[in-house]
Amino acid sequence: MCFATALTAIAAIIVWFFVPSMKEYSAGSMKLNTAFSILLASFSLWFLQDNPLDTSKLRLKLGYLFALITLTIGLVTLVQYIFGINFGIDEFFVTDFRNSESILFPGRMSPIANICFVLMGCGLLVINFGNKRKLHLSSFFVVPICFITILVIIGYIYNEKNLFQVGPFIRISWQTALCCQLLAIGILFSRPNDWPTHVLTSNGLGGMTIRRLFPLVVVCPIILGCFWLYYIKIEASDKELGVSLFVIS
Repeated sequence: MCFATALTAIAAIIVWFFVPSMKEYSAGSMKLNTAFSILLASFSLWFLQDNPLDTSKLRLKLGYLFALITLTIGLVTLVQYIFGINFGIDEFFVTDFRNSESILFPGRMSPIANICFVLMGCGLLVINFGNKRKLHLSSFFVVPICFITILVIIGYIYNEKNLFQVGPFIRISWQTALCCQLLAIGILFSRPNDWPTHVLTSNGLGGMTIRRLFPLVVVCPIILGCFWLYYIKIEASDKELGVSLFVIS
């Protein structure tokens, strides 16, 4: 997961620096500071996850440093949104393309991505902290990221703008949402023996049942929703019948 998200972030950074003509499509892609945050979070997760071949303290220090920088970028951006301040970090390296979405805050990441990075930075900083009850403290921060990003992805699948864009602000790209989703899952499974991840990884009947049903629970409603929207679009019948068929399915 770290490798995939890091490659995605590097590709976005290369585009921003060396393919300026692609800036025109920046409304649907990740911003430069978003790409930097994903890259830092990917490195942080890579250094902080359990690695029996590398137990050096330098690795942990680098992991916490990258997590702290990720959190700082998120907090600074959040302060900019809340207090209407511009610290100049949004276009520090490159100039953003002006369009209807970026005209208010050019170069700035989406508020949705901003919240995700604040939560992710906190989750990475406490990734190796637990308690006597084997509770994974990072889950309190990254589980909300999973819910937020799955809503964004569903919004793109159904073309529902309100799920991936807050008011007049820039939208969160589906690439950013997918990377945040993968990183959140990676953080959760960094401690597979702690709650709540151990419920999925256990060899008991409950763990086996969840692993087999979870893909169906997540994927099938989304697919059925697509059929429902198509059913309404072609005006095959009234909406009440479409809802009934969806619920029965």
